[in-house]
Amino acid sequence: MKQIIEKLSKLPVLPIVVQEVIRSLGDPDVDAAVLGHKIGHDPVLGARLLRVANSAFFGLSRQVATPQDAIMVMGLSQVRSLVLASGLVHALPRHAHGLDRKQHWQRSFRVATTAQALARRARCPAESAFTAGMLHNIGELVLDVCLPEAYVAVRADSRARGVPLRQAEREALGFDHTEVGAEVARYWKLPDAIEHAIRHCHEPEAAATEGVAACVAVACLIDDHAAAGGAGIPPELPDVLRAALRLDDAAMLACIPDAAEAEAAAAMLLGD
Repeated sequence: MKQIIEKLSKLPVLPIVVQEVIRSLGDPDVDAAVLGHKIGHDPVLGARLLRVANSAFFGLSRQVATPQDAIMVMGLSQVRSLVLASGLVHALPRHAHGLDRKQHWQRSFRVATTAQALARRARCPAESAFTAGMLHNIGELVLDVCLPEAYVAVRADSRARGVPLRQAEREALGFDHTEVGAEVARYWKLPDAIEHAIRHCHEPEAAATEGVAACVAVACLIDDHAAAGGAGIPPELPDVLRAALRLDDAAMLACIPDAAEAEAAAAMLLGD
């Protein structure tokens, strides 16, 4: 873990506008017009934002042409979430060792959008839920970058023995990717709620103590259930998470995004 933390300083610096978005999270007095203008000054981020905003996934009533326009139509919270997600996606190296980057971010986007929808219904901070969902498995990418050979072996061991990845990580490394992800969140100075959600996204009891974390934990279980061929809400969803969100199955089911549209939007976010 010490090696990983030391290598975090070698990660690319986040774009200035992304740093400003992070600082503005939860600020009710942020000037939306000023922030939209700053986003427009970063042509790459601005272009990605508009591609995703105009995708079928969001189904806007009209096309948006500028970041300021996107804020007017989608709301500041959603625009900040997409800009932050895009900036973080491209902050890590694109080369792969044992991880399929495209699949990783597509899953992250599905979890993020489900967590965001759950948060809105459960009256939790939806913006933080989206960001935490995008980053819930960021530790996997960091391990793939910082310890490539060792992490390829860990993932192969997990598959060969049929044990959860986090178990194989702890046995081989002494820690798992959620702990690394929480350190990344701290390094990037993300809000405490996001760090907590990343650290406990696969631990229902701990996640249930905080709304954002509970939303992300439920979103992860829903996505895992779908990946295993299931449909709808997993029947084994822990009662502690159900109690934390106070949502019935019908309400949670309405939060699951269309898989094809989410995949297409994630591809646009990646710039593919």
